[in-house]
Amino acid sequence: MAFDEGAKLLPGERERVLEKSGGVTLNLDHGEYYNDPKGEGSFSLLQSAHSMLLRIDPKYACFRLRVGRSPIHRWGVYAEEAIPARRKVIEYTGERISRAETKRRGQGPRTYLFTLDDYWTIDGAAGGSGAEIINHSCAPNLYSCIIKGHILYMSRRAIEPGEELTVDYRFSPKVERVPCRCGAPECRGTINVLRESNGRRAARRR
Repeated sequence: MAFDEGAKLLPGERERVLEKSGGVTLNLDHGEYYNDPKGEGSFSLLQSAHSMLLRIDPKYACFRLRVGRSPIHRWGVYAEEAIPARRKVIEYTGERISRAETKRRGQGPRTYLFTLDDYWTIDGAAGGSGAEIINHSCAPNLYSCIIKGHILYMSRRAIEPGEELTVDYRFSPKVERVPCRCGAPECRGTINVLRESNGRRAARRR
């Protein structure tokens, strides 16, 4: 695999693929990388490479979307055209992994995991459509639904061009609380829901 030694990802700069055999972790927040000579798990490299391949796969998107810097967290997805309410916007795709593998990958520095059912999880870091980049909000404009094994993001309301797409991740109240910085007036202060419900949780992302 080719690697651009010393390459930096600067704000506003087009994303570049940085790969290296032997283990490497990329820090997108600072545009830097550090070596991991032990190469602890191929999924670490997978997550790192994903960070540099932020894009929308038009095959799974029903509207024109783009990736850009987000005031909520790192990168986000934005509408490039008007999206009517109650329409399929994009499918959440990726590698289907077991519960054991989900637990292992969930320990990584960047996770893009969506629980499909009691047995399977979709890892958006491997073959993701770009839906995995969509940020959390306590007042989201998208909601998720699962139809015949496919995870779909649907529009809750009309979405204007230039608006960031968001979904409520609904982390379980039984796990460690993750602070929310969505900025919505009704923000509950945490990505976790405050009590159990029958609603399906969205992507686990850090």
